Formats: sequence, structure tokens, C-alpha cells
Amino acid sequence: MIGVSPAYFFSKYGKAFHIDDYLHALPNVKKQGFERYQGEIYQSSRLKEWKTGIDKLIDVQEDLGLQMSQFVAHFLVAESTDIASIVQWSGPELFERVVRCVAKIPNCTTVIIPLPPFENTTVITSALYQQMWQAFGRRLSRYCTIATMHGLRLGLEIMPHSFLGGVDGFLHLTHQDGCEQIGFCFDIGHLLVSGENIPLVCAKLQGKILGTHIKDRKRGSQEVVTPGKGDVDFSLICQCLSAASYHGSLDLEIPCIPLTTDNCYEFGLATLQKIGANNE
Repeated sequence: MIGVSPAYFFSKYGKAFHIDDYLHALPNVKKQGFERYQGEIYQSSRLKEWKTGIDKLIDVQEDLGLQMSQFVAHFLVAESTDIASIVQWSGPELFERVVRCVAKIPNCTTVIIPLPPFENTTVITSALYQQMWQAFGRRLSRYCTIATMHGLRLGLEIMPHSFLGGVDGFLHLTHQDGCEQIGFCFDIGHLLVSGENIPLVCAKLQGKILGTHIKDRKRGSQEVVTPGKGDVDFSLICQCLSAASYHGSLDLEIPCIPLTTDNCYEFGLATLQKIGANNE
């Protein structure tokens, strides 16, 4: 199964994209040959639109034979940007609203929260770090409980330089009480920029990978390109994902300009199909 990530939609409509943009774009997603897509709320102001429009979206995806592979609550990055946002949590109300919406979507069982780069230029004492770690763990434990109550699983998309630091920090979190079932969004770009070794990462994440963001990069560059235009060995990637017991959708994430979006994603789809990367 190969799908498109939220980057497909914000490439076409900008980062203020909303549920009506999904309704407009999904027929083209199907026409291009994709089977899956990812939902996303990029701005919290769009929560109400998703609540009122979710039933229509479900009807459209079912008519087209598409499925949502995972849902990204991107706006929740604001809860992990710095010391204050981690320690001073306002509560689970926004996450609960997302979960109630996603729980209605057939076969979509994953809610992803991205962790952004951690911004700080002041001294962090050991005591403050422990305070932050405990607060962060309590929040994620609460989110995990809420997701589970609605038949969903919580996952994290870890950007470079986040509070968790990388894959090892994520694994440390999953040893905390209440966080054992938190999963991982496998984003090739984030992992490569962070200096991670992909086969080693997949071995460490056995059974924990819930979804993917598939993209390519040229060696020595941080520029994202469509699969087949860079140096990533996607045959190896797919073998590693399979060995890690991930058999879900491979969702392309290629930020580009509106006029080139269709061509970029069609080229990426063809590249993955050429190596038999349907991940089934």
C-alpha cells in the first residue's frame, strides 16, 4: 500500500489547508494510483471544521475506495517547543477533541503528535530536566490512555533536535509507566538529518512503527526530493521495515509547489512500485 502524507495537501493548498481541501483533492489522489492518505490538523483553528465535516470525508473516501492510514495532530507541536510549554501543560482537552474525531474514521487507528526542535538558550539544571521529563511523561501517558479508550494508538513523529533527542530518547520514554504502547512515525528525512542508521533504527523499533513519511535526500544535502531523485536505498528501507514487523502504508512526504505536486508524487509512486515496495 502506498499513500500520501499531509505534505501532499499543504503543497497544493498551503499550511492553512482544511477539510474541504481534502474533499477536493481525494479524487485526484485516487486517480494518481494511491490507496492511502494521512489526515492532519495543522492549525488548532481547524478543529471545528473537522468535527462538522468528518462524516462527509468518510463518505468520500469510502466512495473512492481510499483509507486514512494515520492522523497527524500537528498543531500540538506547540506543547513541546521549550521549557515553559513542556512544564506548563494546559490539559488534554485539545487532544481529546482530535481523538473523538479520528475514532469515527474507519480503519484509522493511529494519532501522531510531532515533536519539534527544542528551543532553549539558558542553563538547564539536572533538577529542572527531571521536572521537565516527569511532566512530559505524565502528559504522554495521559494522551496514551485517552487514545486507547477510543480504540486508537498514540504515535510520535520525532523531528531533529527535539526534547527526546532521537530514537534512543523515544525508547527511553516507552519504558516509563503509561507510555509503553506509544508508537513511532518512521520519517526517513528526520532520521537521516539526525544522523541515525536506518537498519539499526528499524531493529530498535521492532513492533513500534505505526506509520511512515517516505522521502528522498541527496547525499550531503538536507533538501527533500521525491523518491528516485536522491540517494536513499528504498529497497533496503522496505526490507528493514518488514524486518521490524511494519507492513502498513508507505506514505510519500514531498513538500513542493502546487504546480509540481502531482508530478512529484507520481514519480515517487512509480519509483516505489518499480522496486515492488507495496509493503504488503
